[in-house]
Amino acid sequence: MPGLKRKASNTLGLSPGSAAKARKQNSVPANSRRSNAADATSEVAPDADDLDDGLVYDFEDASFVGDEDNSIIGGDERDSNDDGLVDLIDREDEGHTGIDQHLKPSFADPATEKLRKKEKSKKNAQKTSTKKQDRMRAEIDSKKTLALLPAHAIADHLAKVARRANPELSAVELQDLFMFSQTDIEDLSGTQFSSGSSRSLNLFPRFLATVAQRLHIDLKHSPKSDSGSSCPLGLVIAQSAMRVCDLKRAVPKYISSIKAIAKNTLTQDCALITKSQPTLIIGTTDRLTKLLQDKAAFSVSTVAFVVLDVSYLDQKTNSVLDDQRAATLAFAKRVLVQRPEAKLVLF
Repeated sequence: MPGLKRKASNTLGLSPGSAAKARKQNSVPANSRRSNAADATSEVAPDADDLDDGLVYDFEDASFVGDEDNSIIGGDERDSNDDGLVDLIDREDEGHTGIDQHLKPSFADPATEKLRKKEKSKKNAQKTSTKKQDRMRAEIDSKKTLALLPAHAIADHLAKVARRANPELSAVELQDLFMFSQTDIEDLSGTQFSSGSSRSLNLFPRFLATVAQRLHIDLKHSPKSDSGSSCPLGLVIAQSAMRVCDLKRAVPKYISSIKAIAKNTLTQDCALITKSQPTLIIGTTDRLTKLLQDKAAFSVSTVAFVVLDVSYLDQKTNSVLDDQRAATLAFAKRVLVQRPEAKLVLF
């Protein structure tokens, strides 16, 4: 091996002849050799070899000298994890895997595992369904009680409806086309209509009387126009033709009113409005828009209030505000722009 030097002189400091005699002791029995070696050990030089082979090994190559921090054997470093790796290999040779059996994953019976997953999926579906039902109930209650809120809360809610229906419009466009200020809305929160879960149809006559009293108008008589066009005092916007008919039947007989729905043609409705000169015109958003813009069947110069029938929900829990592009709010806003003195009222 490199780095090892053999010294010719023996470790006992004897002459060559004496060394030859010492080698002849190989023929001496083992017990005698051991006793002689023990006696000779006490006379060996401090740097003698314990093997008593007549050679002295001098480690002068630095690559074979180990220090306290890192032992080097044959110039290669030995990793501290080698012992554990060797032990693991030995255990595998003996039939051990090196992994404790209790740490291995346990697999249930396929049928049991399938049943467990099915039960878990069923529970998750029930939780999702419960959350969805709670959310739907909260949304329904919010729609039915919207008319009971104060004016500023109503204005905030209508602004949210407009933004949700027209996300592509800017804030300025939304303000001009759809949104209402607090002063545009008649606040009924301090009246008898500020309590209760919703506004039922049988309360509609009393609701009209309250609005007329607060706005200081007489619903028994409608203004006359010199041009011959109708000048109603109020417009009522409902969600569907069926709801329009229900509201028409609920209006007291002393108030002149007509319904505007798609049952008649626009020409027939225009003729009826011009002839009857009603105090109230009750209709859907689409029909009222066409009568006002396309036919000019009535004038908004005398309109005192616009009623949004928000408390009524259809079978799909949609209200009059759930139309496309917030068309109802756009119509009401257009009327209030032309007639700033008018008020928006929610039933």
